[in-house]
Amino acid sequence: MQRLETLIPPPVVTLAIMGLMAVSTLKSWPSYADNSTRLIIAAIIAALAIAIMLAGVWEFARARTTVNPMHPERASNLVTSGIFRFTRNPMYLGDCLLLVAWTLFFGDGFLVLGVFALAQYLTQFQIEPEERQMRKNFGAAYEDYCSQVRRWL
Repeated sequence: MQRLETLIPPPVVTLAIMGLMAVSTLKSWPSYADNSTRLIIAAIIAALAIAIMLAGVWEFARARTTVNPMHPERASNLVTSGIFRFTRNPMYLGDCLLLVAWTLFFGDGFLVLGVFALAQYLTQFQIEPEERQMRKNFGAAYEDYCSQVRRWL
């Protein structure tokens, strides 16, 4: 494993990027709320993101396996039901959608770079190490799952 792999909890990275995005828009904060339609869409996307993440946590709980992204080696069951029929990484998808909502909230298209930065970070330092571990834990069953369900959507 590389030094940063599974070292920083994904919610911490997400919140850090959200903070950087907010700080980068400080100059325009007085006018960020001038478009109620944009804010409603941002709220809908944020709610969808949270629902997707909670659906993933729910399926892990039902399968009685770990939800802790810092220790993928502790996965005791391969979860392929519920939201995992559509995405292999609902919590990380939800994190990225939260940043999309945050970008819309501030109304600054430049902030979409934060979404791409988070997706790249999660892919390299969380998803790829988790996938290596899932291959070790579940072998052909995990390979079959990967061939049927996309990493993101």
